[in-house]
Amino acid sequence: MSTGLLAVSVVIGIVLIMGLFYISHTIEKQRARRALMIGNLSERAMRLQRLIEVVPPAYLPRDLKLVMLNQIKTRYEKLVELAPSMPKFKKHLDTVLVQISDTQNSTEKPAAPRFKTPQEAAEIKSALQALSKTVEAFVQKGHIPPAKGQQHLNDIQRAFIEANVNYLIGQGDLARKEQKAKLAAHYYQKAVAELGKRNNDKRYSERIAQLKGLIAQLSDQPEAQRSSEGKSESELDKGIENLIEEDNAWKKKYF
Repeated sequence: MSTGLLAVSVVIGIVLIMGLFYISHTIEKQRARRALMIGNLSERAMRLQRLIEVVPPAYLPRDLKLVMLNQIKTRYEKLVELAPSMPKFKKHLDTVLVQISDTQNSTEKPAAPRFKTPQEAAEIKSALQALSKTVEAFVQKGHIPPAKGQQHLNDIQRAFIEANVNYLIGQGDLARKEQKAKLAAHYYQKAVAELGKRNNDKRYSERIAQLKGLIAQLSDQPEAQRSSEGKSESELDKGIENLIEEDNAWKKKYF
């Protein structure tokens, strides 16, 4: 073989190797991009699903829940398209479709939950904060009109109040059953204070009046019985104050 042909063969060989390397690199890059997209879509879908499961139904407006479920559906549809060999995504999609149908057909109005511990109420507070951030993100991305988003945020704020107040009333009822009049009045007074802060439109006036009536009844209980509860009340003060202390940064951002 002549020197010229040998040189040409070498050049062709180098070009072929470089071409194969480029193709291989491009394929790997596409695989990495696809894997990242699958991971992001899956994580976002699961995060929304967890939020739906954590927020009590009474605190999650039906139309907001449908927006969240449809966002989950969109993500799983894309995942089924990107990863047809992974049956779990199709299974999740089928589950979400059932949830959407059930939510659309549901006429039940869930009752607000009663919390037994400050920790339970604190978990709901955290979930409602996360829900507020989700609503804000939906508005920014155009999934929800701004006016509707503000309406949802107002509903979430009321849910936040209800979570605190229902816990306090529940504990007051428990103390009253245990004939701890002063402790029960303490919880009811905290609930009145919480409702009073947000009663500009008088929506809580009737509930405040009912609680004040209970407090008045409890004040007629024997002083000896009420004084014996001072230690229990002081031990609980810190936990209650931590529960109902407003998160100023959250309130300024969303309300």
